[in-house]
Amino acid sequence: MKPYRQDQKRSTRFDFVDTFGEARNVAPKRQSPGADYGHIGDLSGRVQEAVDVLYRGKWILIATFVLIAGAITWYNMQLIPEYESSAMLLVHPRQTDAREALPGGEQGLFARSDRSLANELIVIRNSLSIARSTAQRLIDTQTVPGSDERLPILGAGESTPKVQDIARRLQFGYVRIAPEGRDVDVLRVTALSPSPDEASLIANLYAEEYVRLTQEASRARVHASRSFLERQEEVRREELQLVEERITRYMSVNGAVALDAEGQFLVTQISQLQAARDEAGIDLQMEEASLASLESELERISPQLALRVASSVERDIELAQQKIAELEVTRQQAFLRNPSLRDDPAGDPRLADINQQIAQLRTSIAALSRQYVDEVLAVGGIDLTVEGGGLSQVSELNRQVVQARIRISGLRAKQDVMTNRLAEYEADLKTLPEQTIELAQLQRARQAAERMYVNVEEKLQEVRIAEESEIGYAAIIREALPPGYPVRPNRRKNVALGALFALGMGIVLATVRQRLDTKIYTPDDIRDRGGSVVGVIPKLNRVIKEQYGGAETTEHAGRTVSTRLVTLVQPTAVAAEAYRHVRTNIQFSRPDAIVQTILVTSPSPSEGKSVTALNIGVIMAQAGRKTLVIDADLRRPTVHHQLGLSREPGLIEQVFNETGERPPIDSVGIEHLFALPSGKTIANPAELLGSKRMREMIYRLREEYDVIVFDTPPVFMATDAVLLSTQCDATIIVALAGSTKTHEHDHCLNALTNVGANVIGTLLNQFEPISAGGYRYKYRYYAQYYNRYSYGYGQDEAANALPVPAVSA
Repeated sequence: MKPYRQDQKRSTRFDFVDTFGEARNVAPKRQSPGADYGHIGDLSGRVQEAVDVLYRGKWILIATFVLIAGAITWYNMQLIPEYESSAMLLVHPRQTDAREALPGGEQGLFARSDRSLANELIVIRNSLSIARSTAQRLIDTQTVPGSDERLPILGAGESTPKVQDIARRLQFGYVRIAPEGRDVDVLRVTALSPSPDEASLIANLYAEEYVRLTQEASRARVHASRSFLERQEEVRREELQLVEERITRYMSVNGAVALDAEGQFLVTQISQLQAARDEAGIDLQMEEASLASLESELERISPQLALRVASSVERDIELAQQKIAELEVTRQQAFLRNPSLRDDPAGDPRLADINQQIAQLRTSIAALSRQYVDEVLAVGGIDLTVEGGGLSQVSELNRQVVQARIRISGLRAKQDVMTNRLAEYEADLKTLPEQTIELAQLQRARQAAERMYVNVEEKLQEVRIAEESEIGYAAIIREALPPGYPVRPNRRKNVALGALFALGMGIVLATVRQRLDTKIYTPDDIRDRGGSVVGVIPKLNRVIKEQYGGAETTEHAGRTVSTRLVTLVQPTAVAAEAYRHVRTNIQFSRPDAIVQTILVTSPSPSEGKSVTALNIGVIMAQAGRKTLVIDADLRRPTVHHQLGLSREPGLIEQVFNETGERPPIDSVGIEHLFALPSGKTIANPAELLGSKRMREMIYRLREEYDVIVFDTPPVFMATDAVLLSTQCDATIIVALAGSTKTHEHDHCLNALTNVGANVIGTLLNQFEPISAGGYRYKYRYYAQYYNRYSYGYGQDEAANALPVPAVSA
C-alpha cells in the first residue's frame, strides 16, 4: 500500500464526504460571472478567523482586560487632583514724563516702549527675582486662605522651607506662562496645585510680583537721578548760604555798596558762564550715572558683550561737539551785550552765521553718531534687524550706551570751552581795583550759586514728578479665582483610554497566544496543514449529562455499556449521524477497492480512539455488514469495559491457540456486531502484533467478517499501531479538539505514512462548533440543529426529525 498524500486526494473525482456528509467535487471549476466577488469571501474568512482567534483566547483577553483596566482604574483613583487657576496680565508699555526728565530723554530696559511680548515671556519665565519674591510671600502666608491648612507647596514638614527651594518648585512645577493670543498683548499666568485656593493664590502673587518688578525697573533710572539731584540740591543750598554770608560780612566791614558798570558786566558774564559750566557738570554727572546704570544692566544680561571700540569716528564727534560749544559761548556773549537779539537773531549777521554753523555741526554729529553706533554693534556681534527676546534687548541697551557716551563727550567739550572762556574773563577781572575785584568775585560767586541752586531745584522737581507718575507698563486685568473642579486627572477619559488599552493588550496577548498555540481546534486546522478530515464528532458531555445524569455507563440489551457509545445507546442522535458521515467517508476513501480492515489510533492517550473504534464498528454493523471490533491495545485495553465483556478469552488466545481450538467470538447484543477483547496480559505486545500468527489470524478473519476494526495504542506510546497499520486497508488518526497538538499529529501521520500505511484522514473528536468562534458561522446549520435536539430525540420522534443539512467545508 502506498502512503496517503495530498496529491492523491485531489486526483480522485470526489474528496471525502465532509463533516456532514456532502461529497465535495474537487474538479476544476469554470470562472463564473460572480467570481470577481471572491475577495469578499476572503475578507469574510479573515474576519471569521479573527473572531475564532479571539474566542479561543477569550479567557486570556478577559483576564488581561480585567487586570490592566483594574490597575489603571485603581491608579487613576489614587491620583491627587490638580486644580488650575489663571490670572491675566495686560503688557502695554506707555510713555511717561520720565523720558523728558532723564538726561538725553532715554529710558532703561524695563522702561522702553518697544518691548515685544516675546521679551516679556522670557523675563517672567526666567526671572529668579519674581520667583523668589513670590516664594517669600508664600512662606510668610503659610496657610491656605480661609483655612488653617498648610500650603501644599511648602511641604508637610513643620520647618520653614528655603526660599530657593520654593522658587524652584514655582518655576518648574507650579507656574506656567503663555500668551493669550497672537494679536493681543496679554499674558496668562497659570498655577497648578492640589488645592484650588493655593492655585489662585500663587497665580495672583506671581502676577503681582511681575507688575511690581516692571514698576521698580521703570523707576530705577529716575530714582538714581533723583538721589543725585537731592544731594546736589543740598550742596548748592549750603554754597549759596555761605556766599551770601560772606557778601554781607564784606559789605558791612568795608562799607561797599555796589559795583561799577564794568565790574558788574564782568561779574555777570563770569557768573553766567560758571553757572552754565556747573550745569553742564551736573548733566555730565547724571549722564555718567545713567551710563553706569546701562552698562550694569547690560553686564547683568550678557557679561560677554562689553563695548570696547577704537574708532576715529569718536574723535571726530568730540571735535565737532567742542566747536559747537565754542560757538554757543560766543552766541551767549552776544545775547548778554544785546538781550534783544534773543527775540530777533536776524539783527546781527554774525549771530545768523553762528546759528548756521551750529546747525551744520549738529547734522554732522548725527551722521557720525549713527556710524559710531553701527561700529559698536558690529563689534558686539548684535544685529538690530534680528527679532527675538534676548538679542533685541541687548541691541537696544548697546544703542543707549553708545548714545550716552556721545552725549558725555559733548558735555565734556562744552565744559572745557566754558572753562577756557572763564579763565579769560577772570583775567580781565583782575585789572579792576582790588576792592572792586573782591566784591565782584563775591557777587559772581553768589549769582553762580543762586543760578545753580535754582537749576538743580527745577530738575529735582521734574524728576520727582516723573518718578511718581511712572507706574510700569504691566497691569492685572483679571485676578485668579479658586477653580470649582480639577483639571486633572480626567478620570472618565483615563478610565476609557485605560479600558481601550487593556482591550488592545488583551487582543494582542490572545493573538500571540493563539499564534503560539499549536493545538488542533477545528477541521480547518487539519486541512491547513495539508491533512484530510475523515469526520468531526461533536462533544458528548452535554448529552451524557442530560440523558444519563453524567453517568459513565448504562444498561443496554442486558449489558452494562459506556454512555459514550452514542451509536449504540442513542442511534438517532446527532453524534451518531456524525459517525455515519465517517462511515461514508471511509467507503469513499478507496473508490477502486473495498475497505475491509480499519485501524484506529491516536497520537497520545485519552483522545478517544477506543470509543471511536467501537462507534465505527457499531455504525458499520447497523449498515448490515458483519463487523468485528478487535481490541489491539494490549497495553491499556478498554474495549471490554466499554461493552461490558470479559477480558478473556480474547486476541491473545486467538493468536496463541495451543490446543487447536479457538475460543468463540461473542456478539455484543446487536445484530452483525462482534467484539474480540485483548485477552490476557503479555510482555511483548509489539512482537505479537507484527508476528506471522497475527497476519494469519487477520487473513482468516477477513474470510469471516465484512469489516474488521482495530483499536490500537497511541503512536507516541508504542509502535504497535505502526506495525499493525501495514496489514490494514485504511488507517484513521483520532485527534482530540483543543488537546492534540499539531506537531503530535504530524509526527503520528509521518510515522504511519513512512511504513506505507494508508492513512485516509483524521477524525476530530469532541468538537463543539458553538464554542469554535468564527468556525461556528461556517457550520451554523449544524450548531442550530445541535442546540435544538441536544443530541437525543426519542425513537418515536425519529420519523419527524429533520435530517442534518450537509454544508460544504
